[in-house]
Amino acid sequence: MYFFFKDNDEQNNLTTALCAVLHQLFSMQSQLLRYALPFWERNQEKIQFEVDDMWRIFMATTSDPAFWNTICVFDALDDLRPDRETIPPLPKNVPEAYERILNRVPSDQKAKVETILQIIVGARRPLTVQEMAMALGLATTLGAETAKEAGLNPSGLDKKIRQLCGLFVFIKESKIYVIHQTAREFLISKHDRYASFKWCLEQRKTEIQMTEICVKYLLMNDVVSDDRKYIRSLLDYSAENWADNFRDVLSPEDGLVDWVWRLYDVTTCQFHLWFPNFWKTAMPYHGDPKMEALHLAAFNGHQDIVRRIALNERGAIDKTDRSGTNAFQWACVQGCSRVVEQLLEMGANANAQGKEYGNALQAAAARGHLDIVQRLIENGANINAEGGDYHNAFQAAAAGGHLEIVQQLIENGADVNAQGGKFGNALYAAVSGEDLEIVQRLLKNGADVNAQGGELDTVLQAAARGGHLETVKRLLENGANINAEGGDYHNALQAAAAGDILRSFKDSSKMEHISMLSTLLLLEEILRLFNNSSKMEQMSMLRVKSSAMHSKLLLLEVIVVLYRYCRTPIS
Repeated sequence: MYFFFKDNDEQNNLTTALCAVLHQLFSMQSQLLRYALPFWERNQEKIQFEVDDMWRIFMATTSDPAFWNTICVFDALDDLRPDRETIPPLPKNVPEAYERILNRVPSDQKAKVETILQIIVGARRPLTVQEMAMALGLATTLGAETAKEAGLNPSGLDKKIRQLCGLFVFIKESKIYVIHQTAREFLISKHDRYASFKWCLEQRKTEIQMTEICVKYLLMNDVVSDDRKYIRSLLDYSAENWADNFRDVLSPEDGLVDWVWRLYDVTTCQFHLWFPNFWKTAMPYHGDPKMEALHLAAFNGHQDIVRRIALNERGAIDKTDRSGTNAFQWACVQGCSRVVEQLLEMGANANAQGKEYGNALQAAAARGHLDIVQRLIENGANINAEGGDYHNAFQAAAAGGHLEIVQQLIENGADVNAQGGKFGNALYAAVSGEDLEIVQRLLKNGADVNAQGGELDTVLQAAARGGHLETVKRLLENGANINAEGGDYHNALQAAAAGDILRSFKDSSKMEHISMLSTLLLLEEILRLFNNSSKMEQMSMLRVKSSAMHSKLLLLEVIVVLYRYCRTPIS
């Protein structure tokens, strides 16, 4: 994906860039539009101005297996005007300036302003005025048992917030922000240089506040029974973010744990309302695994809940959900090292088999959690255990581009040539992931450059088809057989020729059907072009102008490299 920044009002901002790259993604894989639909239904045409939502869509689509090796280029950032590159200078004594602004708050309103600021800085994204109306009502309305009772009237609330908080807060397109990032830092007292000011907020209390707001809201009966917009105004935010707020509390008190414990009852109507929203955000490319409480607690990294469930439910640690994944494996997937350690102490089996991830080591390796990989090895995890989509942990690490984990597994006896899984072998996985450094590390450690496996049958075919020039060169230098036959494209040269480059020549070269003869004639023409150094320089200059041209040139270069290595004619 490619976007070229320009120094004008239409092409110099992040929302435009994200719109452009998402358009390219959806043009190539229209089925990925499903990740954008929930945001579109919520915001309609305004979505193009919502940076947070656009970023969530981008992360969801690029996490889908169909685009797991996406490369996105944002070009010409250095060409923007200097006044757009720098933040306007702040007063020299920033904390005092912020303190003066907040000291103007009337004494009888300070508690309310502090609550408003806690909500603003504690929220994981900017809240809308309507969301703030519900959140602030939940925080300040004592004894409210329903969202209808708790929620404040959003009409005019934006003006009230500005009147109370002064210049410290601003509202843009109905979303509420603090004036500057340094204002947020000033409010969170973990920053020692601001901690002496009386308006500083304790981060732990802020996380507790947001946890209480979200959890109490999600447990209210009318949020389930009444689907009116103002009743469910905080549903999306609460469902998507409560778990992060609670995890960051650290050593929560029993009262808060009791509230969260109720939210983990998977049999309630409340759970079935909020969980789909939560899961769609947390794992957008995974179907609902029908988790039980312990699976979800391990996934979220909630140690206190894990402890309660493990003590109350015998055998819960070994149970799997509908996806075939147990709690220990979910903790490894998410990188929740404290929960991993906790479950190991409770007797979790490091070698228990699962379905998608195979085992805990494969799960941690696939997601790049080096610390957990090391801990599992120390606890006797089988390095070469088979199973799961990647067949073994080594192939999972290679596919994910996690070089340190690849090296760690090699040092602990991983079989670099083990066959099986979606890629066939680790070298094919690394080539498919376009990770030259891992390819070289595998070759250095004895990977079979001509091993069979994968959709294109050989690693050379995979590299050629993808236009990975440097990888093709390394494979050839290490003895890859350019004439090896098999797979959908017969051999590596034809795999390269089958790329988009041939289709781009169809209109201009009178080719109605791609045949081996026309391929050979085209290769001869390309070879003559590449032998002309001046034209090579021109093409190199063109490469930086267009991502489409870049990919075509790479394919051309791959074809030429393969053609020069060819020992026998195309048949």
